[in-house]
Amino acid sequence: MVTSNANDSSIIARIYSNLVEVIRPLRQELPLEFSANEWSFMRTDSITLLNANITSQTVVEKKKLLDNIPIYVRWPPSHGIDLKEAKLVDEERRLVKIRPENKTEFVYYILPENEPIMYVNEYPSGSRFYVDFTYKNMQADQPVYVSYLSTNLKWKVNYQLMLENEDANLSLLIAVADIRNDAPSAMSLEQVELFAGDINIKVPSSSLMLRHGFTELASAMTTSNPNMFDSENENFVFEYAELNGIYGYKIDKPFYIGGMTNYILSMFHDRINIEQYVKVSISSYGVSALKGKGERSYRLKSSNRFLPQGTCVVRHSKRIIGETQLSNIAVNQWYEFTLGDDPDIVYQQYSTLLSTTLDKDKVECMKSQRRSVYVIEIRLSNFKKSSVDVEYSYNVNGYALIRLLPSQASLLNVNESQSLFQQKDSAIKANIKLAANELQTFSKVIWFWQSNPNSFYENEDKELKRYPDFENKFIENSYQNQEKEVELNNYKIDFTRNIQFDKQYRYKQRPVKRQIIDISNYVRQERFCFPEEPLKSFANHGKEADLYTSWFIKYYEIADTGYKNLYPIAELAAQGILIEGKLLNQEFDAHQTGDEL
Repeated sequence: MVTSNANDSSIIARIYSNLVEVIRPLRQELPLEFSANEWSFMRTDSITLLNANITSQTVVEKKKLLDNIPIYVRWPPSHGIDLKEAKLVDEERRLVKIRPENKTEFVYYILPENEPIMYVNEYPSGSRFYVDFTYKNMQADQPVYVSYLSTNLKWKVNYQLMLENEDANLSLLIAVADIRNDAPSAMSLEQVELFAGDINIKVPSSSLMLRHGFTELASAMTTSNPNMFDSENENFVFEYAELNGIYGYKIDKPFYIGGMTNYILSMFHDRINIEQYVKVSISSYGVSALKGKGERSYRLKSSNRFLPQGTCVVRHSKRIIGETQLSNIAVNQWYEFTLGDDPDIVYQQYSTLLSTTLDKDKVECMKSQRRSVYVIEIRLSNFKKSSVDVEYSYNVNGYALIRLLPSQASLLNVNESQSLFQQKDSAIKANIKLAANELQTFSKVIWFWQSNPNSFYENEDKELKRYPDFENKFIENSYQNQEKEVELNNYKIDFTRNIQFDKQYRYKQRPVKRQIIDISNYVRQERFCFPEEPLKSFANHGKEADLYTSWFIKYYEIADTGYKNLYPIAELAAQGILIEGKLLNQEFDAHQTGDEL
């Protein structure tokens, strides 16, 4: 018979986050014997033999009965105060043999369930569990091993992230392996492997209810062993293999772990890439006024190794500033986390309803759809004495399109703002650098001209049309420069009277309007391009092909010598745009396009 032995130094332990695979040689005859305490930790369906062809397996529970042993019971039962010697006849039935006072003969009595029994020399040890196999050796020269899963051993990773310098891109990440023995008995382990990753080994619910979780020891580790985080310390745990997405680690020497004990070993000290920023993440259903604080956020990347999931204590100048839970992080993968609010970064977001239209063509559930146009203004305030990087995101639920553009009142020009804000579905994102004690506001200005036939007649419905993008930008820049009027193609705009008039016939006038607008449905209505006439399917393109080939050969050498020699090509392209614009009576747009080029 093989009995479990906590002091067996030949045990191989493969430890996972929630249990351990125990492997030990089958050195004696079967069956295997386990105590009730050992059995409570085990996944009984996992008991098997390695290097053996199993033909049958049985599991039996037996309880050692203490029949015909001397005991003491209270007499009379239930209300007596004296103990009287008796003999336990049948433990399962609680049948005792006792001789009452002033009696010469013994009587038999069945004790109630709540009646205590005092054992003299022996105590009930509970059930024992026996596992038996019939098998054949698969290889005669290979030993047979017993393997089973148990929840008494498990492990996790504890991290310390040292942010010594805010301006540094590299920070120190320290990792230790925290191995926990939940069983009351000690274990001596010859070989130990630790495994991390998404393994999905199930633990029976009964084991979860009976077992205690890890004790949080992050602070205790630092106090009990001040040299644990010394970067010159020898590492005891090292990574050795990647097994189809699961990472294995070996402990380089045998060790003994006591019952109800945490055993902590150093894993690594690495310099990792770290980015610090303030996160302003806004999410709302519909458009509404919102305000709040930014979040202290970090983004880390390990270029050397896989990082298993675990608890991470973050320190700055050796002071704890927060704690987070790291997930499994691959090599060179950026991982983001937050530690709490930053009271020095404040945001305020306002929304104003500009218009609401009823879309009668789209009807769902007998209800017409409404289209609402809002202007959204964002105010970001930095009360710090240093600049900060802010990553802004706004996610609106309930609307198909939301887009934000900066206003001329912001510190950004139009070109910078258009590249600053990026939209994906209903989310808008921007990376903004706020100087010390800075306030930035973002919105957009659109110019309109009144196009209804009697534009000065008050009782007629007003029809507003937007200026093309090039003209809108040109008008707004002139307005911000406090010019009195601006000249476009065939007309001028008088900013003092807010009218547009024809340069040749000044009496031809129309009102203009400057408006801050959200462009959820904003699409350029006029572009500097016109469709070409379709060619016949079998037309002769020889001349056109010769023209392109000669041009390409002539200028290929220029383009291939470097970007500085592309300027003559850009100049020729701009001249071509001006010629085409004049032919199409679109000289203003052509000039603006040429200047941009």
